[in-house]
Amino acid sequence: MYRLNDDIVALATLAGKSALNVVRVSGSSCLKIYKKITGVNSLPKPNHVKLVSLYHPIKKQIIDQANIVYYKGPKSFTGEDCIEITTHGGVVIVNQLLDALLASGAREALPGEFSYRAFINNKIDLLQAEAISTIVSATNDLDSYYALSSIKGSLSSSIQKSHDTIKKIITIGEHELDFSENEINFTKQATYISELKKATKIIKNIIDQSYTMEDDKSGLKIVITGLPNVGKSSLFNLLVGRSRAIVTSQKGTTRDILEQPIYIKDHQITLIDTAGIRKTKDKIEKIGIKKSLQEITKADIVLVIDDLDPRGVFEKIKTNLNTKTILLIQNKIDANTKNKDKKTIGISCKNKTGIKKLITQLSTAIQLKTDVFYQQHSCLINKRQKKLLNDIYRGLVQGSKEYNKHKDLSLCLSLLYGVLDDFNTLVRPIDKNQILNDIFGGFCVGK
Repeated sequence: MYRLNDDIVALATLAGKSALNVVRVSGSSCLKIYKKITGVNSLPKPNHVKLVSLYHPIKKQIIDQANIVYYKGPKSFTGEDCIEITTHGGVVIVNQLLDALLASGAREALPGEFSYRAFINNKIDLLQAEAISTIVSATNDLDSYYALSSIKGSLSSSIQKSHDTIKKIITIGEHELDFSENEINFTKQATYISELKKATKIIKNIIDQSYTMEDDKSGLKIVITGLPNVGKSSLFNLLVGRSRAIVTSQKGTTRDILEQPIYIKDHQITLIDTAGIRKTKDKIEKIGIKKSLQEITKADIVLVIDDLDPRGVFEKIKTNLNTKTILLIQNKIDANTKNKDKKTIGISCKNKTGIKKLITQLSTAIQLKTDVFYQQHSCLINKRQKKLLNDIYRGLVQGSKEYNKHKDLSLCLSLLYGVLDDFNTLVRPIDKNQILNDIFGGFCVGK
């Protein structure tokens, strides 16, 4: 397990060529380390940026001019005294600085150790800590939004309401078990049941309105489909902004799936180019077409493109497009008569005609999909949290059921103690080191 009585240091930004590097130090001796690497005896003012020269405490050579911010505990991320040092980028300076900090008495932080200290010092709970890890690994706007919401405590707050209700029921129930009917007025069974239902409803709503990253729900996918040689790959390259897909006059050039994350008007999506759909005897092309149809079924938005009649192509493949948002696109309008279908978007990949209109309509379709997602989901959870929430829900349902059936308060309370233990495991485990090791051990160094 992590040691808590020493000072830790880590690079908090990616190593390599960059404009800036940020190095974090946390621990009770932060100010002593500050004096050693700066040569400044006066204490820095908390929460203020100070420009200083950095020196190696043993070699006495200058390392860099840098900005340092001192965060006085407990008003810091970890709850301890912390300093954050912003240096010039690259690997040379930051390596020299890390060497200087180690020589000044700090040690290298383990993965997740800063967040662990924040957890131990009650700056964050376990749900917030896991959300920090989630937001770092998020690959789309929706995951990032919900992770940030959890970091700010929205999920913890909802769960705490249910937890507090259960704790209140147990407290009142245990108190009443110590007295006879002649000594106090007992809480009615209906009141206990009503409170249990409130707590159960909160957990049920969280489960119903949550999703996990493994569900693959949040990352919007846009698939380009159509017949061979109609401009699918050309459109893909245009939207990506570079020649990612091979484009030739030969039919069946694209034989596999090409994916590329891109931004369309502030929305991050995954754009997918597919093999042209047609009857073929080529075994490799058949595999590509099969993959194309699979991607269409998983897509959120499908771009049906053709150089003559995109609606006709849509009619042929529409069995794979149920419940999908469809945009019909006619390519090569510089060479062919534009389709009269008002819902068809005319473009020319060659001349880049109509691309702005297409992007506008795409952006609108993406926003509608995003709005629906926000309406249907209130939080992002992980597998561990999902399992525990389901355990809590089942425990609450069982507690209500048994109390209704047997009218035995002590039996009900014994079941609720198990639920309370699941709550603690979910938010703030007590003496469960393996759980904590597994969670924080998966974090980045510097987090």
